[in-house]
Amino acid sequence: MVPVGEKIKALAKAKDLSIPQFAKALGYERADNFYSIASGRSKPGWEIIEAIARTFPDVNLDWLLRDDPEMFKSQTVAYQSPAPTVVSEPGIELLQVELRGKQAQLEEKEKRLADKDKIIELLEKALNR
Repeated sequence: MVPVGEKIKALAKAKDLSIPQFAKALGYERADNFYSIASGRSKPGWEIIEAIARTFPDVNLDWLLRDDPEMFKSQTVAYQSPAPTVVSEPGIELLQVELRGKQAQLEEKEKRLADKDKIIELLEKALNR
């Protein structure tokens, strides 16, 4: 299996981008993490995989994540008419990761709201004394 860092280097090259340009295209100001990934010292997190999927929708995520031989999605299928969207397995995985992240954010916000409700309750009790 080709290391994901090598694939990210190859993808940047295929898009005619340097590593800093690639990082910037994905919305990152600094390229330090991308140099580390490209050199194999670290692996990309789901945020980076999601950014690649969002920024470069033509990239075959099966290639990036599972060693499918084709870097880019097939361009041979012509658009004919609106049809139901079929989400590929990597697409489903990305949606599941995003959903888990949103659920964690929601839980954290609910916890903060409960804490604030307790503070309000304590303040109300203190004012009524």
